[in-house]
Amino acid sequence: MQSIHDKFYDIYANMSKENTSSSLYDFLRIHALKRIKEVALEYGATSFTYAQLIEQIDKTAYAFAKSGVSKGDIVTVCLPDIPAFIFTIYALSKIGAIGAIVDRDESNSALKEKLKTSKSKILVVEYGRLDDLLFVLSQTKVSTVVLVKKEMNLSLVDKIQMVLRSEVKSISIAKHLAYDVPSNVAAFMWDDFIKKMTNMYGKDNDIVVKQEEFSGRDCVLFFYSGGAEGVVKTIMASSESINAVAQIFGCLYMEFENDEDKEIKSNVQHVADRFLSGLINSTPKDFVLAKHAQFCVGNTVVLYPPYDNGTFVGALIGTKASSVFAYPSTFIQMTKSASAAKTNFDFLRKVYSSGTVFNGVDKYEFLEFLKEKNSNVLLVETYGLSEAMAACVYCTSIMGVEKTIGIPLPKVIVKIIDSETMAEKTVGQKGEICVNTPGMMLGYFEDEGGTNRVIRRHRDGRKWIHTGDIGHIDEKGFIYFDGQQKNCIEINGVHVYIKEIEDAIRTVLGVEEVCIISLPDADNGTKLVAIVVPNDHYLLDSSKLEGLKESIRVECEMMFVKQRRPADIAFRAYLPKNNFGAVDYDAIIKEEIANEQSLVKYDENATELDDIVDVN
Repeated sequence: MQSIHDKFYDIYANMSKENTSSSLYDFLRIHALKRIKEVALEYGATSFTYAQLIEQIDKTAYAFAKSGVSKGDIVTVCLPDIPAFIFTIYALSKIGAIGAIVDRDESNSALKEKLKTSKSKILVVEYGRLDDLLFVLSQTKVSTVVLVKKEMNLSLVDKIQMVLRSEVKSISIAKHLAYDVPSNVAAFMWDDFIKKMTNMYGKDNDIVVKQEEFSGRDCVLFFYSGGAEGVVKTIMASSESINAVAQIFGCLYMEFENDEDKEIKSNVQHVADRFLSGLINSTPKDFVLAKHAQFCVGNTVVLYPPYDNGTFVGALIGTKASSVFAYPSTFIQMTKSASAAKTNFDFLRKVYSSGTVFNGVDKYEFLEFLKEKNSNVLLVETYGLSEAMAACVYCTSIMGVEKTIGIPLPKVIVKIIDSETMAEKTVGQKGEICVNTPGMMLGYFEDEGGTNRVIRRHRDGRKWIHTGDIGHIDEKGFIYFDGQQKNCIEINGVHVYIKEIEDAIRTVLGVEEVCIISLPDADNGTKLVAIVVPNDHYLLDSSKLEGLKESIRVECEMMFVKQRRPADIAFRAYLPKNNFGAVDYDAIIKEEIANEQSLVKYDENATELDDIVDVN
């Protein structure tokens, strides 16, 4: 009998495949020509067929080419999830330029540094940010700014919605263009930019770089991510790596059916999904998996209506998308939403999760919540990092294996190594997760040292990405995530894996969230501290908190040797999160070092619970 691995890989092997060494634009166009009348993109009440999408991209490419952008030039794109974002990325690919994608909420100082580092001469940005950017522009090499309104491409009804919900920022663009923009910077509204370039140079939109000048290994996009090294890096991605991952990821859109024998049936999915992303659009997770891959399998990419920005649940309910992609924290919040509690989710067929590992308890509660709302969804979890175009391993709810992050995607190889000796670990042994993938980045921009630390050629002759994550592989080939190297601590000669302790404490009744941190300790050098968010009905009841503390202590005593038990506990009303919805460990450590008195020590003689609830 075939294993789940073999059946899934058979589906991929039998798929029709395109040449991944083409440009992003050509790869999209090849797939678009197969379905020119089908809807590719929705934005509020406005929709674009695949033919119209290509037409808009062609016009945009023409305008950029005639404005002087050529092969290898870097254009910084700092936009919300609106059609112009998609038009721009594919247009730059068509003419061989590089798109540097920056988070639309990036601070002005961080945006300035990225503009200076990339040496971008053109910035495409939401026009509502112009007030804040005037001072920044004068300190960069930017010579042209293209300003885009969120309401562009919206229907009249949607524009009225924006006004009613006060989403339109009132600024005088004419005043800025006339007086405030630095004299050495040319500023255009998007429509004016497109029209001016077209009127000045004619109407021939067939702007291409000669085919022999294209290489699938050329850099096409910059992504900014902390990734494997934990500090912000500029990741250089090629069209070949992005196309390869999009094509591989596309096989997850086959119709996996869970029958009585839990076997996978390789029926091709013919009905297009309407696909909504709750991911940050400046990441490979969003562009590669939630946009490029969706276009390549014929799905409809649904963008948030601007008046729903920041409200994933509102966008999902409003658009009734059949598939969604978001972070685990977003789905957890969904179960607590009053509007979601009143909604019938029978339209929702598939859920894709990425960014952090979906905790087992939270996952169960989320799936049960959807079942109660008439949605028996297929949950697909992905593991990957930006340096690998965001997807290396996948797991579905039909695999029936607890706590695993899954199996490698086709053409991806995963192994576990000893980081010091580079020797490969055996089954069940923990070590650093390394991946060999066609989605491998080209490297970090102008950082050869950083590139060589993360991408290394092993004795087998292959290049491997060192993820910085700890994991192990079982005898059936399922991969498990055991934490990050930076969260593997040595205490008195014992290696402590923080995730193991968090998973154990999370099973204690009354614990909502938990994170384990290490802090300096005068006696032992380092100590473990459990930061716990209790359930709401525990939070302000000192007797219940005392009982919860004791339950956590007992659980840790049963599960771990002394060096692996938390020395202290602090209860909090919430845990700070980063932009990806993951717990911000660094912020918590800084706060706890500055506020040591908020900790509760395991004192066998103590009878009172001291000041443990921090609600600030």
